[in-house]
Amino acid sequence: MNTSEVADPHSYLRARQGIWSWILTTDHKRIAVLYLVSITVFFVLGSATTALLRIEALRPEGEVLLPEDFDRLFTLHGLFLVFFFLLPSLTAVLGNFLVPLMIGSRRLAFPRLSLTSWYLFLVGGLLLSWSTVHGAVDTGWTLSLPYSTHYTSAVLTPAILGILLAGVSAGLTGLNLVVTVHRRRVVGMTWSEVPVFVWGQYVNGLVLALLTPLLVAALVLLLRNEAGHSPLTSELSGDALMFRTLFWTYAHPVIHAPLLAGIGITTKLLTTFSGRVLYDHRRVIISLFIIALLGTLSSGQEVPTEAQSTYTDTLSPVFALLVAVPCAVIIVDWIATLHRGSLRFTAPMLYAYAFLGLFTIGGASGLFLAATPLGSHLRGTTFGVAHLHYFVVGGVVTAFLGGLHFWWPKITGRLYSETLARAVAVVVFLGFNTTFLPQFLLGYQGKPSRTHAYPEEFQVLEVLSSAGAMILVAGLVLPALYLTWSFFWGPRVTANPWQDRGREWFGPSPPNDNSRCSAYE
Repeated sequence: MNTSEVADPHSYLRARQGIWSWILTTDHKRIAVLYLVSITVFFVLGSATTALLRIEALRPEGEVLLPEDFDRLFTLHGLFLVFFFLLPSLTAVLGNFLVPLMIGSRRLAFPRLSLTSWYLFLVGGLLLSWSTVHGAVDTGWTLSLPYSTHYTSAVLTPAILGILLAGVSAGLTGLNLVVTVHRRRVVGMTWSEVPVFVWGQYVNGLVLALLTPLLVAALVLLLRNEAGHSPLTSELSGDALMFRTLFWTYAHPVIHAPLLAGIGITTKLLTTFSGRVLYDHRRVIISLFIIALLGTLSSGQEVPTEAQSTYTDTLSPVFALLVAVPCAVIIVDWIATLHRGSLRFTAPMLYAYAFLGLFTIGGASGLFLAATPLGSHLRGTTFGVAHLHYFVVGGVVTAFLGGLHFWWPKITGRLYSETLARAVAVVVFLGFNTTFLPQFLLGYQGKPSRTHAYPEEFQVLEVLSSAGAMILVAGLVLPALYLTWSFFWGPRVTANPWQDRGREWFGPSPPNDNSRCSAYE
């Protein structure tokens, strides 16, 4: 396809000028760009804490940071990366930008709600950043009890409000995408014609929208405690158990839900760069719903035994084991799609391969944690940390970077250095594995997570993990640099550089109006 075949795809960037045209916009594409800039800033803050934590782990005695500073950095690392990257990145950036284009709509169902969600997200991040400056939170990213009541030296209220706003923002974004898919599909588009990318965003948005009230209820308990109205006086008191039950019933499925959007992105990349149609479209979509359902039902693994019945305590590990079945189905369908395909090893495709590898390792390691006898030994060790990063963090990061590189020409109308992008994709994959494979071995040997110091026999693996973290951080910083350069000075492109047949590539990004498309222009 030559550049004359498609109209300017990034005209929305020049439609109106000035700061007010951005901060008051209801254009889903501009809102996605606002999210991209905000998420990048918060991701950099979270990654900086990662570097400091890994420097601290170079020596068994932990000589760089004080124990209380280690707790604060560990908490900030989790809060920034979970609530300000993992939850919003795939939906708020790629979902907001692409879902309307893929279903032939001129806008999201609730454009003003989309802008409101961004403001909630931004204010939440600023509140958490403010609490960092005025006595960082030291409770762990789960706001664990009793540390969030009796033992914290930080002012929790701003941090709790920041997390609350970020969670509500993610829930509203998910709700907006769900309603958009329901109500604003182009006339004639049936459910069977909806792309897997959109299905991934839809199921992820459904989980966020339905479970956000649980987070609100849990955090309201903590806010009441901070105000002195309903003290959570003991770790095993009724209110404390209620908080932990509400929080983990929300957190366990919601943290894993972005993987569903990541599966949609990876499916798009694998089919595009293999030149093949997805092997079984319907089976992958059904698997997405099953993963979401089983992930919600297995949340009892994280809830204290005192707060649940014997049946829940028994069935939760079973549901966690069963999650492996739909995950395996998706992997098999991907491999069948790639079989005899005309593979192109572009940067987005390398990120898709990375997602496939990390998703497989993370899913397999989850089986060990779900098996009750072995899981009781591994839970609370670095094995669980490695599993979470492989299955969730690695999947979201590689899907986000793969999708961002793939749709960058659509978002900006410019190209980046493909050679550099491919090299960075390899660096990210090697850095990630060098960081977290040693954590599996350390956890198997019984090393607990979140520890400031550790026995000397673990030092070799910890140093190896820290070296991998430095490589990984470098691999994550480089895309921000060369994509920023590309935005201002990269070669212009107005066509579809990947020769993809997706609806989003054909025609300019349509302007906002209040009508529903009868055909994609």
